[in-house]
Amino acid sequence: MHKIVKAVTVGSVGDLGRIARALADNGYNIAAIGGGEGHARGSEVGIISLAIEDDDADDGQIADVIRGVDLGGGRRLEAVEEHPALIVELPNTPGQLAAVAEEIGSHDINIMGVLLVDLHGATAHVGLGFDGPGARDDAKVALENAGFTVIEDHDHGGTIPS
Repeated sequence: MHKIVKAVTVGSVGDLGRIARALADNGYNIAAIGGGEGHARGSEVGIISLAIEDDDADDGQIADVIRGVDLGGGRRLEAVEEHPALIVELPNTPGQLAAVAEEIGSHDINIMGVLLVDLHGATAHVGLGFDGPGARDDAKVALENAGFTVIEDHDHGGTIPS
């Protein structure tokens, strides 16, 4: 299983390296990553989303590792969220993510994070994070009932093109 972890930092030079180092030092593998930096309220704000392999992690354990990262100068991350995730296999064609998101939304389930985990030629493996295990389980049932393929054990055999 994976978890989607989101973190927000202010003044983020070097923070990605510190976060990645803390995860590696604690034995966590980053399966997918996304993020960016922007300006808000006169500051540079960095947002990072990670899909973390977590076969043995307790709820909140990964977020606690990230919260504990010393970013220098007394800075810590502004916010860290950890969400149980599903990996959905989708045809790599336009509109597939829309169909999944619409299906989940029609069941009043909120998607808290989304990341491309792998691209396997004609299919994409997309990680979706949810607000708790109940929402994750409800989304899984809804997607499977609608004919989507939910992957329990993700194979990292594919590649993400650069």
